[in-house]
Amino acid sequence: MNLRPLLFCLALLSAAAGCAEAQEASPPQGAAPVTAIRAGRLIDGSGGPVVENAVIIVRGERIESVGPAAGAVIPGGARVVDLSRHTVLPGLIDGHAHPYENLNWGVPDAIRMGYIAQGMRISLLSGTTTYYVLGEIHNMDIVARGLVEQGRLAGPRIYPSGHWILTSRGPWGEVFDETYDGADAIRAKIREQHQAGAHHTKLMLEDGAGSGNNFTREELRAAVEQSHALGMKVTAHAYGDAVRVAMEAGVDAVTHGNNLTPETIDLLKRRRSGIVVTHTIDFQPYYPERWRVAGQTTNAKEWLQGWRDVLARARREPSVERAFRARARELTALKAAGVIVAAGTDNGPGLMQIELEYLVDSGFTPLEAITAGTGATARLLGIDQEVGTIQRGRFADIIAVSGRPDQDIKALDQLSFLMAGGRDLSGLSWK
Repeated sequence: MNLRPLLFCLALLSAAAGCAEAQEASPPQGAAPVTAIRAGRLIDGSGGPVVENAVIIVRGERIESVGPAAGAVIPGGARVVDLSRHTVLPGLIDGHAHPYENLNWGVPDAIRMGYIAQGMRISLLSGTTTYYVLGEIHNMDIVARGLVEQGRLAGPRIYPSGHWILTSRGPWGEVFDETYDGADAIRAKIREQHQAGAHHTKLMLEDGAGSGNNFTREELRAAVEQSHALGMKVTAHAYGDAVRVAMEAGVDAVTHGNNLTPETIDLLKRRRSGIVVTHTIDFQPYYPERWRVAGQTTNAKEWLQGWRDVLARARREPSVERAFRARARELTALKAAGVIVAAGTDNGPGLMQIELEYLVDSGFTPLEAITAGTGATARLLGIDQEVGTIQRGRFADIIAVSGRPDQDIKALDQLSFLMAGGRDLSGLSWK
């Protein structure tokens, strides 16, 4: 009997079985990549103390686990990033961003998007991984979000609001080309914005006794009720007494919020709400040629130092310094009352570090300032289940610096690692 055909068949079967076993042992095709980050020092964004020697496991776009290095198990095949000589922390959140800072309605959208692309890259390379947009012309923030998600543009994660909601009454009615008067018109516009992809609503209030100046109580109530019915948070641009009006109408957060009274601060505390502080907008007019300068800048550190020089010049004016000191006293009072203090630039690409430096200048510890630019902003704006802290389930938006920003806030300039949604963008060029 010739056994050669039988032995040949058995060999084929054995090889096939071996191939099947090898395929089962290998990761399936398309499996999410895994990265293990060894952090020498970890600031997790929650406000808790710095943790020495931690390991962060990132699977795909989210954080799978965080814990002490001593007990960490690094999955086989994981890419290991050694940041054992660095401080690792969440990417910063700009709680009041505008991808395009110019309110000139005559600029074509194609040119507008060019500026948006430049500003987003500057912000990202300065450590800001999230934009919470509070108003954008022609829904360009919604368009930009899609381009970032598709990988066509480099930029922070975008939570868009689309167009501002404002009435024809008050100063802003003369600036914008679209206004909405009456409760029905406001409800309809908010529904339209939601359908277009808006994440939240931005209301343009002003400082007015008892009415917010440019909204009736019925209009405010309609805006808040319609937004909340659609699952959208509401932030109000407001100063002075308009902050009280916004809180009483059920608005979730206030941006700017200057000229506060003790009574308004107490109301913010009772409502468990807070203020998105926008310090840098007060001195940006002193730097009208910033985009030309951006073209001459080669890194984030140069960009930030240029703005610090502008700030120093501005504060030589006694009136500017008095205004800054008065605002610092308000921030100290907010902190003492336990009101949430968040941070945003209004329209300053890459200036979150300077926002946080001002908080330190106003009596916050560096760690408190970092929390204001990460976890506290996320909590106030209702995005804390996705961003703001380094913990299981959150997006892997992670940065690292070579210094100790919890001791010297300016160490945030020394960016050494950048990850957004699990993608290592450390090699991204400035231009």
